[in-house]
Amino acid sequence: MDLKDKIVGMAKNAIPTPMPTQPTPETPIVGQPGMPMSVPGGSEPGTDNFKLMVSALFSSEVQVHIFHLQTVGAGSFAAHMALNGYYTGIQGLLDGIIESYQGKHGIITGYKSMEYKDFTSVEDLVTYFTELEGLIEMNRSNIKESYIQNQIDTIVELINSTLYKLKNLQ
Repeated sequence: MDLKDKIVGMAKNAIPTPMPTQPTPETPIVGQPGMPMSVPGGSEPGTDNFKLMVSALFSSEVQVHIFHLQTVGAGSFAAHMALNGYYTGIQGLLDGIIESYQGKHGIITGYKSMEYKDFTSVEDLVTYFTELEGLIEMNRSNIKESYIQNQIDTIVELINSTLYKLKNLQ
């Protein structure tokens, strides 16, 4: 079973699935112990999916900043700069998308945070961002407003720009 199938299955069942603290090839880096694939507490359809997505993005800002401060080894300067671009860019994008969503659907409560990890390698950074993008793609389908979808697209653009830099700039 690949990562996408595992995440889709967990999302469909909406049952919290504990994951090991250290990522393995079978477990995602983005999902953390005790972090359910849908976060209870919304009244609008799709609120749980949106809340999960923005909770992961909030956590990604701090997680990527931690990675940024810990980069060492071959390719570390390029990774350091790529990560700087992400964590400085995500804050404004995340603020904008949440304000747009709340303007239409009401105030979101019950955000969840994820456990933070230490930097291990540029390859693990690529895995982290790939899984983060997958989580976004899985949880955006209930958003009907095109302007919010466009804001999600801009966040995915930032993730993929960061992936390009991590993969190709040394």
